[in-house]
Amino acid sequence: MISEVSGSFNLNIAQLSFKEVTEVLFSSSLDLNKAVAIWRSPESSCFQLVADLSSGISRVKVDLEKSAPGFVVSPFINMENRESLFINSHILYSSESHALSYAENIPDQEKQDFLHKVRQRMNKDKQAIHFKPEEPPVSKTSENNFNAIVEKAVGKIREGKFKKVVLARKKEISSRAPINPLDLFFRLAENYNNAFISLISIPGSGVWVGASPELLLSVDKKKIFRTSSLAGTQMYTNDLKLSDCVWTQKEIEEQALVSRYIINCFKAIRLREYEDEGPRTVRAGNLLHLRTDFLADMTKLGFPQLGTQMLDLLHPTSAVCGMPKEEAMKFILEEEKFDRALFSGFLGPVNIDSESCIYVNLRCARLFYQSAILYAGAGITQDSDPEKERMETEMKMKTIGDFIE
Repeated sequence: MISEVSGSFNLNIAQLSFKEVTEVLFSSSLDLNKAVAIWRSPESSCFQLVADLSSGISRVKVDLEKSAPGFVVSPFINMENRESLFINSHILYSSESHALSYAENIPDQEKQDFLHKVRQRMNKDKQAIHFKPEEPPVSKTSENNFNAIVEKAVGKIREGKFKKVVLARKKEISSRAPINPLDLFFRLAENYNNAFISLISIPGSGVWVGASPELLLSVDKKKIFRTSSLAGTQMYTNDLKLSDCVWTQKEIEEQALVSRYIINCFKAIRLREYEDEGPRTVRAGNLLHLRTDFLADMTKLGFPQLGTQMLDLLHPTSAVCGMPKEEAMKFILEEEKFDRALFSGFLGPVNIDSESCIYVNLRCARLFYQSAILYAGAGITQDSDPEKERMETEMKMKTIGDFIE
């Protein structure tokens, strides 16, 4: 049962399930071309949604200590001004509390328009989600081209130009029927309990769905800072115990580079007191990875801005860019020949219930009317084999692709 909204948001939603409430709010936002995000954190049964009723999307430099509640979305490239897209929490829904809340500063006209649309949706039984048939971009990256770029990268690494670079692919797939974004979102949530499941719609940036295994950083109510290094990939099979998983030297070194990058970020801000655990094998859907977790008590350290400073330093991490960062980024921009857009950027709730949890936008897809563009990357080191790296990206694309095709 859903509790009725108080105050001027007097909507009779008491008899709706949380999925029905979510569908009404998400669909109304799409109808009005408003930014909206819905997510479920790993190992959680709570679904949350924020809708921004502004006439345009905000662009901000995220400050985790001062930011208003909302949902941040950053593209892969944001290094010049560090600005990210920000979905203000004008409307906030939580399935755990079964409650809707709203910000006091919403313009009255925007509020009334949204209320009118929500009531329209509630009065029309099982109305289809409005989804504009946006045409996908034309540019594509072929498999042969990806293999050639990997080969070139390995040569550069062996010449000492950089130690690691993460190269990405994208491919378009078709769906037999028009895609229902919310249905896809809930199916991913049912199947990937240990991933951050997200669905966002932002005017100008499109509709994206994701099941990310990688935490960029979090700051909880007790002011505990966390981050993790995740790298190395292999298929999970039902009869394999995680403790029996064997990793190659290439995969171990790839993950160690990401951990080293995080430690170097700590050193840059003179943070010496932190805890680390790992590396250990973790499962993310149909894949296995190596992960090391890092933790720091911000209150004990007297370091209230640790989250914001680390966000500036971490993105883009070695897990999505490479090392050294500048040289790897230069190679990516020169050789990939396509815009990663929101793939390998970051996203997540900021100061919702006094907590911020930001994830790397991996295992994601941009959705269209009856097709989607899948994105995946692979970490390239001196021991990389181009065809094996391409197959790794195929495995990663299946995380979302299997539920669309």
